[in-house]
Amino acid sequence: MRAPESKIKVAILHAEGRVRLTALQYFTESYTDDPSIMPVVMQAVERYRDRTAFDLLAHANHLPQTAATVDWVMNQLRRPFDTTDDDDNLRFALARILLDADPDLLARRHDAIMTLDNFPQELRGLLGEALKLEFADWPTLWTAFENLGRKTMMQGATTRTDNLFIHRLIMAMARHPKEGGNVVLEMLHRLQSGYDKPVMVWLEPELVELAGLMKLKAAVPLLMERFDVDDEGLRDRLGTALTRIGSDAVEAVVQKWLKTTMTNKYTLIEPLECIHSDLAVKKTLWLLAREKDFDMRMGLALAAVRQFATESIDPVREVLLEPVAEESGEYWYLRHALVAIATIMGARFPEYDDWHKQAVATDYGFEQIKDKLAPFRLADSYSEDGSRKPEIQIIAKSMTAYQLKITLKNIKPPIWRRLLVPDCTLDDLHEMIQIAMGWENYHLYAFKIGPDEFTHPDADEGELNMGDATETMLSDVIAEEKERFGYQYDFGDDWRHQIVVEKIVHSEVAQKHPVCLTGSRACPPEDVGGHWGYAEYLEALADPKHERHEELLKWRGKFAPEAFDCDAVNMALRKVFR
Repeated sequence: MRAPESKIKVAILHAEGRVRLTALQYFTESYTDDPSIMPVVMQAVERYRDRTAFDLLAHANHLPQTAATVDWVMNQLRRPFDTTDDDDNLRFALARILLDADPDLLARRHDAIMTLDNFPQELRGLLGEALKLEFADWPTLWTAFENLGRKTMMQGATTRTDNLFIHRLIMAMARHPKEGGNVVLEMLHRLQSGYDKPVMVWLEPELVELAGLMKLKAAVPLLMERFDVDDEGLRDRLGTALTRIGSDAVEAVVQKWLKTTMTNKYTLIEPLECIHSDLAVKKTLWLLAREKDFDMRMGLALAAVRQFATESIDPVREVLLEPVAEESGEYWYLRHALVAIATIMGARFPEYDDWHKQAVATDYGFEQIKDKLAPFRLADSYSEDGSRKPEIQIIAKSMTAYQLKITLKNIKPPIWRRLLVPDCTLDDLHEMIQIAMGWENYHLYAFKIGPDEFTHPDADEGELNMGDATETMLSDVIAEEKERFGYQYDFGDDWRHQIVVEKIVHSEVAQKHPVCLTGSRACPPEDVGGHWGYAEYLEALADPKHERHEELLKWRGKFAPEAFDCDAVNMALRKVFR
């Protein structure tokens, strides 16, 4: 039985900070429409003016606001703030609550907000933009949406300013489900059917997001069909869209789980965790009992326990007691979540007292990592022109993960891999690429990032004048999403790869080991002679009458150029990066 939400809401006032935040996340991560949550957050902030005040306010911008809560935030911004990073972060967290509140509430307070000295300059233009979009009708908004698609199609990508405008535009469009719902469904259906609509192809991730914001139940089958489509902007939107749609998506998620590959399952965990219903509890526990892969079991266990259901406690406890559990990078996160949620529910299990004592003594693990956390300022998430910089800048470096698309150049159809990797040295990244692509790692390599080149110092010996890849972290040379850089392997065969930084994210998964999300086609054999030699190699193997057919068949045996086993790659990555 799931805990009543009234009990979880009260826990936002609990004496333990992690318990307070866990209770609040139950509501924010499910996109609650309950306006009674924010007043409890206000009480908690006033009662506990400690580090967790920022933690609560940093999540509160996802809560629905009322006139009273907006006025409270404005009053908080009238108090004095000092110049420390902690106080400045608190100021920005409060300001973001206003920025993300219902524009109708803000319109009547716009002038008053602009007089607040502590409302950041970086956000003032964004507030005006949100209000302008709020009063536009659906045809105007749709025209702006199409124009943005044309601009993106011409540019080949979106800028930071574009991304921020897209967010505000979509939020405004979502307020017109009666006029726009059928339009969104029609566009999703046409794209799925191969309808030639180039502008909309560039906006497909935004259409997915709109379907979620509008809670379009009819969109669920169209969204599920997209899980196996290779599109860099879709994957993170699908789970969120299904979560917003709610219970009607649960059965579809389960059926997809049973049919898809392991690497596609990560996106499906979000709706199983955040759609709060008895059906979601039942289905998640059913999947947990069937799942063989331990990483997936950890993800399902977290989804199950965060449903706040009594029947989830024992199965999650059993996962944590499995012999390999403590080797997982998710172990402590799951264990502390179980303790916090059991505390809220009043549930007990044999290890509870010892586990709870340890959690309290270490502030639920914070004491063990606080010295490793990179200092940050929330203000640094915004550039001078008011556009967002990557949100990853406010996340500890140890939590940072990079989604990279690695494509072998000069080969058609393309050979590529998509990896999610932790912040690591370039030399470690080289090892990850070798495993993911299928190279055998016995030639020299070099990264070219901007004007600089990096390799292993043993290979350089002062002759190549390259930077030390064993001392250079990925975060030292990559600052933003969409950056591109090169990776060259085997200076003789000259295999050149293009690497695109698709996303910079917070990932619990990548903290332990890199993950191959997907990919296509087999890697060429070593020493085949570069891309020209590879073309001849394939031609000879395919033609028994070719003069070199027997020679090359004997050299390497049978070769399947279209083969790619993502699960095998992940097993190899886990063996090396444990």
